[in-house]
Amino acid sequence: MKALKNILVVVDKPKHEQGALRRALSLQAQTGATLHLKSFIYHAHVSSGNAFTTSQRSSIRRDLMGQRHDWLMTQCNAASDTGEITREVVWASDIAAWVANYVTKHPQDLVIKAVNHTESLIHTPLDWEMLRTCPGPLLLCAGLPQKTKPRILAAIDMNNNKGKQKKLNKKVLAAAAYFAKLNAAELHCVYTVEISEVLRDLGIIEPRSHAREVKARIMPELEMFLEPYGVPASRIHMPVGKVGRTVSKVASKVQAQLLVLGTSGRSGVGALVLGNSAEKVLQKSHCEVLAMKL
Repeated sequence: MKALKNILVVVDKPKHEQGALRRALSLQAQTGATLHLKSFIYHAHVSSGNAFTTSQRSSIRRDLMGQRHDWLMTQCNAASDTGEITREVVWASDIAAWVANYVTKHPQDLVIKAVNHTESLIHTPLDWEMLRTCPGPLLLCAGLPQKTKPRILAAIDMNNNKGKQKKLNKKVLAAAAYFAKLNAAELHCVYTVEISEVLRDLGIIEPRSHAREVKARIMPELEMFLEPYGVPASRIHMPVGKVGRTVSKVASKVQAQLLVLGTSGRSGVGALVLGNSAEKVLQKSHCEVLAMKL
């Protein structure tokens, strides 16, 4: 992953805790990147319908955007001066589409959006839509406190480590290594060994012995693949089971601050490298998620 120079920040609504802005300012202090803050606002009854005249709609919209701009300036003024910041209030109903279009025209090194933080991380439909459509690296941050011994977990797919898949695996690892260096964190890697339930139920394979065979075959290739990133064997995790469940368990076990995974250029949740289990990974994850695009 190249050094962060331009970061697009989807600013939280005023009533929220501003986790995206805090995370962006922290990264700016570490990297000197320029932050491009976008605060989104939209009211359907102002944009359409017969409740207001065209002139009234324009006036109300102007007033609302002016109030939001004043608020955004206050947020920026309260932050320490760590680097260049641009600010824009955007009137848009489809945030994901606006971000995708903006990043296509103005490539960003990173896009940051906050997720709700309760007992677990709650991913909204907007989070999923941005995962599908954002053409650049997307960091779903949680506003969690920094750990004294941070760990970064890279989730890769070794089932077909060739061509585009190999390129995406390298992108995931490079991004994970970049953030590990940035935070003086340990870099871990997880690859799930999945067992076919159909073959198991038919008695064609014995799950435990098959898992041992797969691990023995994959481990040398995996160690060689990870060698440039300085990941020792003790930090390579090869759990057996469903991807959604095992990746989140490993992330919890190692107390990962950040989980890095890959997405393809296709649309839909199934486009995530972790497959259709990606939704479970995100739902069960208690750490930040960085999605790298092929």
